[in-house]
Amino acid sequence: MKMQGNALTSRHGKLSKLNPPPASEFDIARSAICEQVLASSAARVVFIHAPAGFGKTTTLRQLRERFRAAGLQSAWVTVDAADNDAGRFLNFLAAALEQIGILATTRQADDAAGLALGILDRIASHEVPFALFLDEMETLHNPAVLSLISQLIEQLPPGARLVLGSRQVPAIGLGRLRARGRLLEIEASQLRFSVAEATAFLVAQRKLALAPEQVSQLHGRTEGWAAALWLASLALAQREDSARFIAGFSGSHAAIAQYLAEDVLSNQPEAIRLFLLETSALDEFSASLCDAVRGRDDSAAILAQLEGANLFLMPLDESVGEGRRYRYHSLFADFLKAQLAAQAPARQRAIRLAAAHWYLAAQRPVQAIGHALASGDFDFAFSLLGQHVESLLNRGRFALLVSWLDAVPVGELKRQPRLQLIHAWAITFIRGAPEALKLLEQLDTSQLSPALMAHLLALRPLLLGLMDRIHDSDEAIQQALLHCAAGDRFTQGILAISQATIIMMRGRYGEARQYADAARRSQGGSSSIINQQWSEWCEGSVDLIQGRLQQAIVRLKLASSLSSDAVSDGRLLVGIVLAEALYENDQCGEAERLLKVYVPLVKEVRMPDPLISAHVVLSRIAGDRGDGEQAMQLLAELEQVGHLGGLPRVVASARLERARRLLAQGDAQAAREELARANDPAVWQMVAEMSLVANDAETLAIGRLRWQLRSGQVADCIAELKAALEAAELAQRHRRALKLRVLYAEALQRDGQPRLAMRNLSKALRMAAGEGFVRSFIDEGPVIEGMLRQFLLSQGSEAEDAGGPMPSAHLERLMRASRSTEMTLPAAAAGVEPLTRKEQQVIELLAEGYSNEAMGEKLFIGETTVRTHLRSINLKLDARSRSQAVAIARRLGLIR
Repeated sequence: MKMQGNALTSRHGKLSKLNPPPASEFDIARSAICEQVLASSAARVVFIHAPAGFGKTTTLRQLRERFRAAGLQSAWVTVDAADNDAGRFLNFLAAALEQIGILATTRQADDAAGLALGILDRIASHEVPFALFLDEMETLHNPAVLSLISQLIEQLPPGARLVLGSRQVPAIGLGRLRARGRLLEIEASQLRFSVAEATAFLVAQRKLALAPEQVSQLHGRTEGWAAALWLASLALAQREDSARFIAGFSGSHAAIAQYLAEDVLSNQPEAIRLFLLETSALDEFSASLCDAVRGRDDSAAILAQLEGANLFLMPLDESVGEGRRYRYHSLFADFLKAQLAAQAPARQRAIRLAAAHWYLAAQRPVQAIGHALASGDFDFAFSLLGQHVESLLNRGRFALLVSWLDAVPVGELKRQPRLQLIHAWAITFIRGAPEALKLLEQLDTSQLSPALMAHLLALRPLLLGLMDRIHDSDEAIQQALLHCAAGDRFTQGILAISQATIIMMRGRYGEARQYADAARRSQGGSSSIINQQWSEWCEGSVDLIQGRLQQAIVRLKLASSLSSDAVSDGRLLVGIVLAEALYENDQCGEAERLLKVYVPLVKEVRMPDPLISAHVVLSRIAGDRGDGEQAMQLLAELEQVGHLGGLPRVVASARLERARRLLAQGDAQAAREELARANDPAVWQMVAEMSLVANDAETLAIGRLRWQLRSGQVADCIAELKAALEAAELAQRHRRALKLRVLYAEALQRDGQPRLAMRNLSKALRMAAGEGFVRSFIDEGPVIEGMLRQFLLSQGSEAEDAGGPMPSAHLERLMRASRSTEMTLPAAAAGVEPLTRKEQQVIELLAEGYSNEAMGEKLFIGETTVRTHLRSINLKLDARSRSQAVAIARRLGLIR
């Protein structure tokens, strides 16, 4: 069900967030700061940060006006705490960018992940310079949203500017921008009013009869703090003893604000004082809402009076009359709320309750629930939640549900076992399965109805599975099945998801697909985004494990595009498996962009499989582009998260991947030590028994075999590789089989069995070509790349291998992806006829010093045939001797 009247779709809400507050007649021109910004053309980000009341928003607004006057398109978003929901933030960002023609969206988009990627693409490709303003950044703390802003900065095209206003420094990588000279910072010291600006404000604009020394004295006591000067001007406007007031003016910023607010408030008429206190409980308000919570009909007149008196009232849009919306200056609002709570707590609760009823009548249930909870009328709040919680769950509004239910007193929540279960379900996607399971274990099961008991029992195996407690999850499923009949559709859907997940991990892939279908069907005619996405994640994972790479990519892309209001939902699982599939297909840029969206989320929820996959893929991408430090940092981060979360498979997998990287760098001893550290018997026994995407093609056993074949112990590992390959094929784990066959081919090549090596590599290539596997080959390094090069040079020259012609198009794609080889012969080899596969083998053996007789024995051909191949090689390379042929082949890159 679509929520009606949502603030996100409110026209007024958009106007207030997508435009700065209207200018005041008392604004002081911040010309010096604007000129500094305009002159700093190299700065990609302008960061204006200072404590409250320093005029950050005013400065941003004036800077926006200067940009517009100079012909620079400018978009504006005033962010707030609700924008920690990434879906909401992205929709407002898209709306702002739409206003200046960067996006063409004409309606609210629900696919946050897709919208994020779309926004980044359009920003990166936008050719016209523009400026984007984000004000009140201090309200953002969600790592996912901050990560999106970091990526936005990286995608800014030449000439574009991001202008930020904040009380605090956000975690968006400003240090890197500072080091590159791409950051211009405007701090509190620069925002402080000068004496000249204070004089212009107090005397010229506020019309206060102050002598220059009085202005200087007040400026010194406020240290140029704009809010304090503003508050002082309000008090001075009602006093005749200016000198005495200024002389006694002192204290910290907080004390100044409280002192002046009390002084201003105490001088207001009783009707105004009461209005200010009663409406302070509202984060934003209109005349109609104020009338409703006060039980009067004079709010429009009072608001007009307050606006005329500039009494901390800030319009949120350009509407007039009853429809205009306002908020109080944050310092003043905080003070008023504290006063109301101290003086009339019962009145504060009544105002919240009246606001809830007003929003409910306006068909804005989300706001109504928020005010009902804040009022303390939990029976009413729980009643509203009961009506809308299923819709919120189906839409993935987990962050909102968690924020609400976290704030409910424990005693009150204990009276609502259904909401406790919902709380646990939502926490799974926000703070992880361990905390959700802890909540379930605290439930008084003796008070649960059969239906709620079925809900609990259905949820428990899923949480256990997400924590790698697979055996416990198996047992929990059996217990849940005994109560399944008592569960509703939602409960049956959770149980089907749990069964599909565990059965997939058990390697019973066909059965897992059946349970995924059951999870989809469990909702009947209703739409559950989570059930759909989780089911697609399960089947997409099976597709990847079974080597159906293209089917996995298509399925997971479709699942990722299902509409939802939050990033932190089923798309977390879908997105990371999709990224791994894209990486395997060598779509590394797309995979990296997806993972940068999801990694902050997965670190919060700490699911082992997504954690491992995301960090390993990102580490390999970083290493592939030569950023070894970043590659190792990602693995260190993965290991640390594993330690902190008590996740031994995560720790062991981080060490395993570090060993692989060290081995690729040629440090066999360090790799061996890291493999020893990765040896957690309990972890790898579980991995051996289970089918886990993150460890499908990377296990300790595979890591040890790779180390052996690259450390001179080739003969010891050939038989093990062959046995592991046959076992993987028997279990229908074709992705793992592909990896093992590639390693088996390398082992045979190193063992001096080039013919058998090429035959196995040929089989791997034919399987890979149909599905688009690339990284399974390229990640194994120079020996495999050299063998691929031989195929490219000799393609079509021999037909002795079974399976028809070599997949040359895919082979060329592999060579393009190679780091150490090229797709075609070097420039020096232009015009040289490619060697056949046999000729390639002969020249390699010749370079190693083999005699004709020895070469014949190695290749199972006669000496006459060897001499024939040598003559052909000399002819193709224009060589007159064996040694010259070897030298030319080396120069051309045909042999190493």
